[in-house]
Amino acid sequence: MKSIKKYLAVFILIAIGTIAILNGCKKNDVKKNDEAAEQSKAATIKAIKDKYGSISVPEMYSVNKVAEGFYVNKNGEEISIKKQRSGIQSTLSCTMDCNTASDPSELDLTYTLSYVQRFFYCGSTTGSEVTATWNISVPYTVLGQNPYNTALKSKGRMRFKNSSGSILTSNTNLQPITITANGADPNCGSNFLYTVTYTWAGVADSYFANGNTLECSLFAYNDCDLTANNYLTSWVSAMVFQGSGTYALPCSRIDKVWYNPATGSSSSQCATVAGAYVTCPGYPSGFTPTQYQQVQYRKRDNPGSNVWDNQSSPIEIGELPGSNSPSQTVTACCGVLNLKKIYQGAYSNGWLIRYRNRHTGCIDNNAPWVNGTYITEAWPY
Repeated sequence: MKSIKKYLAVFILIAIGTIAILNGCKKNDVKKNDEAAEQSKAATIKAIKDKYGSISVPEMYSVNKVAEGFYVNKNGEEISIKKQRSGIQSTLSCTMDCNTASDPSELDLTYTLSYVQRFFYCGSTTGSEVTATWNISVPYTVLGQNPYNTALKSKGRMRFKNSSGSILTSNTNLQPITITANGADPNCGSNFLYTVTYTWAGVADSYFANGNTLECSLFAYNDCDLTANNYLTSWVSAMVFQGSGTYALPCSRIDKVWYNPATGSSSSQCATVAGAYVTCPGYPSGFTPTQYQQVQYRKRDNPGSNVWDNQSSPIEIGELPGSNSPSQTVTACCGVLNLKKIYQGAYSNGWLIRYRNRHTGCIDNNAPWVNGTYITEAWPY
C-alpha cells in the first residue's frame, strides 16, 4: 500500500511539473506572438513615417456635386453648355459623340466633384495640402494639354471665401493635373470615365477657420473640336468649416488609411494598412479625430474599371498582426491590419481598397457600406 502511495505521489509530482512546463511554454508562445505583433506594427508605422514624413490627419470630405459646364472659344469667351437631356442616361440614350453630334448640347458631359482631401502637417509649420478629385463621364479623351498647342496645360482651380462671400485667397493655375482612365461608362454608351486630381500645397491653416468655404473648379483640354477642345466647370462648394459641423465631426469626413505595399512574394510579407493618425501626434484646432476605420479590399478582376461595384471578386478583410483573427476595423491612432491576400505576384490586375470612419458619435456607425460614406482607391500589390 505504501508503494502504491509512493508511486502515486511521484506521478502527481510529474504531472504537476509537466503542466507547469506546458503552461510556461504557452506563456512563452503568447509572449513571442505578442512581441512579433508589436514588431510588425512598429515596422509598418516606421515605413509610413519614412515615406510621408510630417503629414498627419489626412482628411477627406465627400462632395458628389455635378458642376455646370462651359467651353472657351477662340476669342476667350465662356460659352455655356446646356445639355438637351439631364439626369442619368440609359446606355441607349447616350449615342452622340464628337463625330456624330452637331452641337455640344447633344453630348452627355458630366463633371462631378467627388471629394476634396486635406493633408495637415504636424506642427502646422508649412500649412496644409488640399487635393480635389473629379469623376468625369464624357464622349472624348481628357487631355493634360491642348492637342494643338502643348504649351497650354489643363489646370485645377481653388479658392476660399469667408461667410460674406468675399474671396480670401485663390489659385487658378494648379498644375499638373493627374488623369486616370477608368474605362467605359456602363450608364452611357458613348462615354468614358475619368478621374482627375490636382493639389494646392502650402495653404495656410488660417483659411480653414469657422465660417469659411472652399470652392473648386477644373479647366481641362480634350480631343473634341466641337467643344473647342476644352471644358471649364463652374465653381463648386466643397468644404464649409463650421466648428461643430462638417470640419469637426468624423461622421462628415473620411480620414485616409495609410497603405504599405507587400515586401515579398508570400502572405507573411503581405501589404498592410495603418490608421490615419500614426505619422505624428497633433490635430488642427477644432478637429475631432475618429476612433476606428473600417477597411475592405477585393481583386480588381475587371481591369478596365476602378469602380468597386464593377468587380465580381469576393470582398476580403484584414487580419490583426500576430494572429489569424480577421478584422475590418483598424484603430485610427495606432492600429495595423495585414492584408494577407495581397503579396507580390499574387494577382497582376491590382486591388481595390475602400474605407470609412467609424465613431460612436456617428448615426450611421453600424450601417452597411453605402455610396458616399467611404473612399475607394486602386492599389498595387
